[in-house]
Amino acid sequence: VNKFGDPEKKVSSRLTHLLGTLVHSHPAMKPVVLAEVQRFVLRPNVGERAQYYATIFMNQMVLTRKEQHVAQTLLLIYLSLFATRSKESMQGRMLSALLSGIHRAVPFCESPGELLSKQLHSLFRCAHSESFSTTVQALMVLSHAASFDESSSHRFYNAVYEAMLHSELPSSSKLALYLNVVYKAMKADTDAPRVKAFAKRLMQACVNAPASFACAVLLLLSEVRRSSTPLQ
Repeated sequence: VNKFGDPEKKVSSRLTHLLGTLVHSHPAMKPVVLAEVQRFVLRPNVGERAQYYATIFMNQMVLTRKEQHVAQTLLLIYLSLFATRSKESMQGRMLSALLSGIHRAVPFCESPGELLSKQLHSLFRCAHSESFSTTVQALMVLSHAASFDESSSHRFYNAVYEAMLHSELPSSSKLALYLNVVYKAMKADTDAPRVKAFAKRLMQACVNAPASFACAVLLLLSEVRRSSTPLQ
């Protein structure tokens, strides 16, 4: 595990593959390997590159409903790294890897709400990032938090609404992921005026957007309309 910090990138990358093969072939080793990774990445003065490769390894671990303790440990590690790095400068790829890992782990955790609630402020800050990719990944995580914590639900909907006029939205590689967040948020929302406001904002975003974006929005609204009374 210490080789995640090797100066040679090839060594760190190879280690990621080898550890991934190990835990895939021997699932019972996951808690043991994960405990060592946790001790390594949370040491003082461990470089961001070493933490990045360790995070990539954790992101590749296959999770199941029977391994809630593994998912809970993963979430704890991700959020610990996120809390530490959010106070400093964090490179885009590290932030992206952490947000992706958090999103993967939450559905398999027994009680993720308490852990997520401690980092809500930083997560919402990411949701208002200049980078649309970061915004989408943060919103995907916050969609989980909103289901656990009603007090954060309003802030979540505000962040989703604000992102609809982001300059990178129509051409972003994360467009499908964002529209999926919007779709789930609108279907779950019981506030009729807000659902209508979302629909109007989406239509406004279509005005200067490519035809493919407009088609995607129309399809989304038609699906929401089937189960949402305000749009019928």
